[in-house]
Amino acid sequence: MKINKFCKSIERTQKAVNDILITKNYDYSASDNVHRNFQIVALTCQLLNVDITASSGCIQYMILHKIQRLCNLVNRGLTPKNESVADTFVDLHAYLHLLETNLEK
Repeated sequence: MKINKFCKSIERTQKAVNDILITKNYDYSASDNVHRNFQIVALTCQLLNVDITASSGCIQYMILHKIQRLCNLVNRGLTPKNESVADTFVDLHAYLHLLETNLEK
């Protein structure tokens, strides 16, 4: 691969990364702090004693993360830029099912 083609490939990839970071931040963050959504979910995990070192805890984390995103969209009256609210409900359903089957072991 020639250097020019390689550089163009890097630019396309970086643009895609930038676009996704911007749209996800718009959907997930409730403030100018891009880490706020993670801080909220981390605090919630701590309050609920969610052990993210366990597979069930990782699934619980994802459920809480999706709920935080949904609350942010609903409370701010936003139209999502990344995935729809319906997609979030589907994700939540899937994570809840994963948690149920994980706990049945």
